[in-house]
Amino acid sequence: MIWTAGLALLLSAAAGCERRGGPVILARAQAPAATEDPAATAAVEQVRRGYLGRDWWGCAQDGAALRAKYPDSARLQAWTILCVARSGGGALAQAEAMLAERPGDPWALFARAGALLDHPSRGKLEAIPAARAAMAALDEHPDAVWQLGRALIVHAPRIETAQFFAGRGGTTPDLLALELAFLIQSAEATEAQVLELAAKTRAADPNNVDADYAAAVWLMNRRRADQAGPLLVRALEQSPHATALHTQLWEALLQASDPAAAGDGKATAVDVPLVRERDDDADPSPSWEALLQASRRGPEARRATLDAAVASLLRARPDSPGAFKAAADVYETLAPELHAKYEAEILERFPDSHTAEWIRLEQIGRLTRAHHERQTKNTPDPAADALLAAQIEALLRERPPADPFQRAVLYMERYFLLRDDPKDAPEVLLSTVQAWIEVEPRNFHVLGDAALELAERTPYKREAEAVLRRAITQAEAMLREDRAQGLPQEFVDENANWLQGQLSSALGSVLLAQGRRDEAREAFAPVQALKQKSPQALVRLAAFAEAEGRIADAEQLLIEGLALWDGEKSCEEALRALYRRQHGNERGYARHRTRLEDAARAQRRAQVLATALAEPKPLPPFELPRLGDEALRSEALRGRVAVLNLWTTWCGPCVAEMPALQQLADAYAKDPDVAILTINAEPRTDELPAWLAERKVHLEVLLGARWTTDNGYNTLPMTLFLDREGQIVFSHEGASERLVEEFTWRIEALRAKGSPTPRPQIKRTASG
Repeated sequence: MIWTAGLALLLSAAAGCERRGGPVILARAQAPAATEDPAATAAVEQVRRGYLGRDWWGCAQDGAALRAKYPDSARLQAWTILCVARSGGGALAQAEAMLAERPGDPWALFARAGALLDHPSRGKLEAIPAARAAMAALDEHPDAVWQLGRALIVHAPRIETAQFFAGRGGTTPDLLALELAFLIQSAEATEAQVLELAAKTRAADPNNVDADYAAAVWLMNRRRADQAGPLLVRALEQSPHATALHTQLWEALLQASDPAAAGDGKATAVDVPLVRERDDDADPSPSWEALLQASRRGPEARRATLDAAVASLLRARPDSPGAFKAAADVYETLAPELHAKYEAEILERFPDSHTAEWIRLEQIGRLTRAHHERQTKNTPDPAADALLAAQIEALLRERPPADPFQRAVLYMERYFLLRDDPKDAPEVLLSTVQAWIEVEPRNFHVLGDAALELAERTPYKREAEAVLRRAITQAEAMLREDRAQGLPQEFVDENANWLQGQLSSALGSVLLAQGRRDEAREAFAPVQALKQKSPQALVRLAAFAEAEGRIADAEQLLIEGLALWDGEKSCEEALRALYRRQHGNERGYARHRTRLEDAARAQRRAQVLATALAEPKPLPPFELPRLGDEALRSEALRGRVAVLNLWTTWCGPCVAEMPALQQLADAYAKDPDVAILTINAEPRTDELPAWLAERKVHLEVLLGARWTTDNGYNTLPMTLFLDREGQIVFSHEGASERLVEEFTWRIEALRAKGSPTPRPQIKRTASG
C-alpha cells in the first residue's frame, strides 16, 4: 500500500490532457478600458486579494455585494465568478451568462476559463484552451497569464508546466507563488528549494499568503508541524477568515501538541482566538508559541484551544458550508457528537452545496466500511446492507454528484453490494458496471474484477468483454498521463505491470468463459511473463492451465499464490476446488497440499534470501521516543539482529499482519541477540495506547512520523532487517501472508552472519 499525507494544495496537479473540446474564440476581443473608476479598481483588488488569500467563500460573497455598486466592472464580475468556482457554486453557468451579456468581452472569456478550470468533468479537456484564448484576448494581462499557469498546474503534464515557469516564472509575485505551488508537488523538491522560493515570493510581496501557506503544506507533509505553524499564523494575519488556512493550523496544533512531540509539557494556559473578529482589528495575532503552549497543557487545554478556534471561525463565516465542514472534520475523532452535529447542519442549511455532496458521500463511505468489515468477520447484517443499498440508489437517482469521481465511487460500492448478494438480478449488475466505466478515473483493476464477475454470473459475457476492453484502454491512457506528469519511472512501471496482470488475466478469463481459448491464451501470455503476479492473476492462470489439462501447472501456480499477501483465501479455495474436481471429494486434500508446499518451500526460501542487498545500507540514525517510555537511540541496536516494522493504524495491511508480527516478537522475546520493534508513522499518536490495548497488541512501538518521512519510507508496511553492525541487509515492502516463516528466514540468515559483537552500553535518554 502506497501512502501519502492527506494534506495537499487545492492547486494539485491532475493528469495531462488532449487539447480539444469546448468552444475557443480565436478573434481578439475588444481591449479592456484604459481607465477605470478608482473605487471599482479597489473593489476588484479586494475580491482578487480574497481569492489569492484562499478565502474563496468570502470573496464570492464580497464580490456579489460589490457588483451591486459597480455593475459595469467586467473584471470585478470575472474575479467574483472565479471565487464562486473555488467555493463550490455554479460558476460555469454564471460565466456563460456573462459571456452572453458581454459577447467577446475578454474578461468574460477570463471568467469562463476560470470556471472551466475547476469544473469536475469539463475542466480536463477545456480549461487550458479557454485560458489560452482569454490570455490572447487580454493582451497577456498578468491576471490571464497567472490563470494559464494555474490551468497548466492542474491539468497539464509537468514538463509542459515546467516550461511555462521557465519562460515566465518570477515576473510577478503571483506567478512566484504559483511556481511555489508547483514546486511543492514535486517528489524531488528539497527543503532548501521550497524555503528559498517562499522567501523570494515573500520579498516580492510581503502580503502574499501562498508564500507562507505553500511552504507550510510542504512542511506538514513531512511531519514538521513545529516549522509549519509559524508560517500558517503569519498567513492568517493576511487572510484571517480563510478556512483552508485554519484547517491546516488546527492540524499543525494537533500534531505539534501530540504527546510524542510535546516536550516537557511545562506550559501555561493562554486564551487566544485564532480568528480576528473584525477586519479592522488592530490587535496582533497570537504567536505560534502562545497557541502551542495553550494546546500543550494537556488534552483539556488542547480541546479548549480548538473549541475557541472553531467557534471564532464560525462566527466570522456563519454561512459558509466550508467552514462548517472544517469544524466537522476537526472533531471527527475528538468529539464525534460535534462531528455529527456539524454534518447535519450542512445538510440542512446547504443541501445543494458541493460540501453537502461530499458529506453525503462520506456518510455512505462509513456505511460501506462497516459492510466490508462485516464481510471480513463473516457477520452479515441484511438490514444494514439493504439500508446502504437504498441510500446509494437514492443518491444516484435524486442527487447524483456533479463530480464523476464521486459517481464512480457510488457505482463501485453498488457493485460490491451486488457481488456479495448473488440473488440480485443480472441486468442490475450489468447496468451498474456499464454506468461505472463511463466515469471511473483510476480503479480499473476493480472494474476488471467486476467485468469478470459479470461474465461468470450472467449471460452478458460479450458485454463484460466490452467493459473490460474499455477499462484496458482507459488504464493505458491513465498510465501515459502518469508518465507525462513526471511520476517516478519505477512507480509507474510497477503500477503498469500490476495493472496488466489484473486486467489481462481478467480478459483471458472472460474469453475463456466464452469458449475462445486461443484468444484467451493470447491474453494470458503477458501475464505469464510477469515476474510478480497477484493472487487473483494466479487463480485465473491456474483456471486456464486446468482448462488445457495442465493440472500440475495449475497446482504450482496456486501454491505460489498461497504465500502472497491476500492469497491464502483465494488460492486455497481454488486449490481445494481443483482437488475436488480431480478426485471427486476432499479426502487426502490436506496431505496433498502439504506435499506441494513442502516441495515449494525450499525454492521460496531461496527467493526470499536472494532479496538481500548486494551492498547493505546504514540505517538512518534516530533517537525516537518509545510509546509511554524513554527514547531509544538507533545505536542501542548495534550488536543484535534487529527488525524494524514501519506502520500506521490507518494502513489496512499493516493492521492485518500485526497478529503475525506479535507472534514473531513473542517467539524472540527472550532472545538477547534479536530485537523486534515497530515504528509508528502517524503524526498524532494520542489515541495509540488505547488502540493497541483494544487489540491486545504489546509490541514495542517507537514514535517516528517525521523520521519515516524524512528518510523516504513512503510504502507501508515497510520492514527493515538489520545486521549486528546496524546495516540494512533486507527490506520488505508491503504485508506478508507468511510473515513468521519468511521473517524468521531473514533473521536466522543474519544471525548466522558472523559472531555476535559486544553490545554498546548506551544509557536511555528521556524522550522529548
